[in-house]
Amino acid sequence: MSDAATALGVPDTHVDLLSQPLVGVLTTIGADGLPQSTALWFLLGDGEVKMSVRTDRQKYRNLLANPKATLFVLDPQNSARTLEIRGEVEIRPDPDKAHAESFSPVYGSAASAWDPEGTTRVLLALQPRRVVATG
Repeated sequence: MSDAATALGVPDTHVDLLSQPLVGVLTTIGADGLPQSTALWFLLGDGEVKMSVRTDRQKYRNLLANPKATLFVLDPQNSARTLEIRGEVEIRPDPDKAHAESFSPVYGSAASAWDPEGTTRVLLALQPRRVVATG
């Protein structure tokens, strides 16, 4: 896990924030130019931070228009310790929800567990451009 996080530019002191089942806040820019934030699960893998969103959500529409985003993770044991990953998001299809299902071993449930029937999801892959670690 440390090698993957280090490859992203995450310092060793904050790698644990990406390897725990924490909730991150993904911020994108809405059509009105204002930031829009959503709490969501994330996974580290293949040199990327990966998330899953439904295609009927505002977050998805924001990223289609502007792929820039920030993932912010707060240490639940020390609120002065945070990790911010700024970058660009690549949107990839997840037609069989295989990526959404990959959250089960880490979070105890798949990201798609509460999806209404017929819902489609996509994988969001955040490629870091800047990493800021505090605390």
